[in-house]
Amino acid sequence: MFSASLFVADVNMSVEECEPQRIKKLPDHVVNKIAAGEILQRPSSAVKELIENSIDAKASLVNVTLQDAGFKLLQIQDNGTGIQKEDLKIICERFTTSKLEQYSDLQTLSTHGFRGEALASICLVSSALTIVTKTEGSELAYRASYKEGKLAESVRPCAGNKGTQISIENLFFNMPLRRESLSNHNEEFNRITSLVTRYSLHYYWVTFSVHKQGENACNDFRTSGSANQKDKISDVFGSSLGKDVMGFEIEHCESLSFSCSGFVSRPCYVSKKYSFVLFVNNRLVEFPALKKSILNVYSVYLLKGNNPFVYLNLRVKGDEIDVNVHPTKEEVRMLHESEIVEKICKKVDQLLINSNSNQQVDKTGTLRESVGKNSPLGATESPCHMVRTDPTLQSLEPFFNKRKSSLMPSVETKVNDLDTTSNRSRDGSPRIDETRSFSTSSNPTNYPPRRTFKLNSLLNLRKEVEQNCDNSLREIISNCSYVGSSSPEIAFVQHSTELWLLNMQNLAEQLFYQIVIYDFGNFGRFSFSSQSLYVQKLVELALRKSKKYEEEFEGNTARIAAAVEDITQKFYSRSSMLLDYFSWEISPETGQLATFPMLLRNYEPSFEILPELIAEMGLKACWNKEQECFDSFARIIAKYYTVTSRFWMHRPDKDWKYMHEHVLLPAMKLFLQPSKNFQQCVAQVASLPQLYKIFERC
Repeated sequence: MFSASLFVADVNMSVEECEPQRIKKLPDHVVNKIAAGEILQRPSSAVKELIENSIDAKASLVNVTLQDAGFKLLQIQDNGTGIQKEDLKIICERFTTSKLEQYSDLQTLSTHGFRGEALASICLVSSALTIVTKTEGSELAYRASYKEGKLAESVRPCAGNKGTQISIENLFFNMPLRRESLSNHNEEFNRITSLVTRYSLHYYWVTFSVHKQGENACNDFRTSGSANQKDKISDVFGSSLGKDVMGFEIEHCESLSFSCSGFVSRPCYVSKKYSFVLFVNNRLVEFPALKKSILNVYSVYLLKGNNPFVYLNLRVKGDEIDVNVHPTKEEVRMLHESEIVEKICKKVDQLLINSNSNQQVDKTGTLRESVGKNSPLGATESPCHMVRTDPTLQSLEPFFNKRKSSLMPSVETKVNDLDTTSNRSRDGSPRIDETRSFSTSSNPTNYPPRRTFKLNSLLNLRKEVEQNCDNSLREIISNCSYVGSSSPEIAFVQHSTELWLLNMQNLAEQLFYQIVIYDFGNFGRFSFSSQSLYVQKLVELALRKSKKYEEEFEGNTARIAAAVEDITQKFYSRSSMLLDYFSWEISPETGQLATFPMLLRNYEPSFEILPELIAEMGLKACWNKEQECFDSFARIIAKYYTVTSRFWMHRPDKDWKYMHEHVLLPAMKLFLQPSKNFQQCVAQVASLPQLYKIFERC
């Protein structure tokens, strides 16, 4: 029961307390944060917005890098058209867009974004947002940092590739409840990979990748651009689905103003999960009514527990669709929704009826395509024919990936704006390209004669390599056959009746060190023909921006300036030696970097490491004593020449499996003298005699 005094107090409330509260206009920063929380529901929402921006910018390469599922770091890099320097001042403000100017433009919109809220919303729920961009006609890239939707510091020039890189730090740092509710990082990472998978299917000519920073490369997701959409299905979803999909096509329907194409799975396809991917006017959307209706059609044909795969590309007339009905643009409204759903379902039903007439149920209760008696598919092959009796005839790779590797260029190699030239090989060694001219059109047979150096310092270094060589490891590597690769760092080879694991990263570092020592003064060159790179600027960039030197210099401007001056003087004063011995041309007057040594034909290092490489040589290399100088130069160059898994993700024109099989491993077989100190680089995985003993016990 309530006390009498409490009741009286409620009755005698003051008139002021009974009055309604006044309506106030919320400040802009409150409005913006509320809108940002609605637009960005989780990290995958930010990835979706930024991927769509990259596609709108006509990118053919989109790389996503994540740390803690995007909460700590979310980075999107593309090679699109880039952003004008003038636009960087307002790009993170709300309702700034290049996609439309008036409301009627929505009816003819061909891009994904149109509101101009994505970057502003991301900036408001993250501690920092950084943009590095470079346009086609610009000589320099530009870097801009933002906080709370505003430019934190002036736009600065920097080094960078064509396109845009957007880095987001500490997503939802100011929304603790949201961040706590999304604490399952594996689930968030899976959502992002699922999202990227769908975009890679629709935009099959674009190369997509997702990289988990700081973790094993086996967690990475990567697809390469393909000329055929059906091949992309096999690449992304597996070869079994690629074999069991049917093309879907509805030509333009005048009465409903729409057309539709795509792929749907046959009834024989076995899957526990229903995969439904729908793009309407090239926009990834949800359409629950269509999704449920198609599943109802399949329910007649599928065995219990099976689910279909459906990918549809629906094109509707612009003035009969409303794309502005959802904060995250995940839904659209169409004028003739029910009629379109009915027509699509009828077409799916017709395809399944035709497919079903060519199917049979096997003894396991699984639907399979029927084959004629004389069909090659009807013949059963004895299991013994699947045994790999001759390791030189076949590798394991084709059984897992039937996608053709991009062939490497035979003479000329290009990285972004870098031209390369070629060189002939010495006897018994991998081919090391060399030229005295920067032209790539010269006759490849007109090479300068190979020079021989008999310096005691070089002879001592070579003797040390030979004395430390492990002959048993050299036997394994020299006479092995490539089996396959599990990551850019790990490859598997067969030697005799044994399966071996090779740490390609450590072995490649040894290889490049020995190439520097043995091919001293006979390297090829990469020419920086269309870029102006200066030693002083590269060193300053490394010392100021690289985390490697944060502790050493602690942002001290005076110490950095002194170090830059010391390093540049070392390179200027020894420019003749660098050119003669290492094919490293640097102008002693201006400090412009013109060429860089090419150690191995068809292999290109990550040129993004040039600032750190030059800084490392200036700080750590020995410049006064001849033998120590050559040794330190060789080790530093080899270390930076050896790239990691993250590098391969950003190189759509290179396939690391191809590089393992056709470039690095052949060079190691001919040239590498593996050191006894690197026995951990090689590990035996299986032995056929031991396996037989195990099976005999069973």
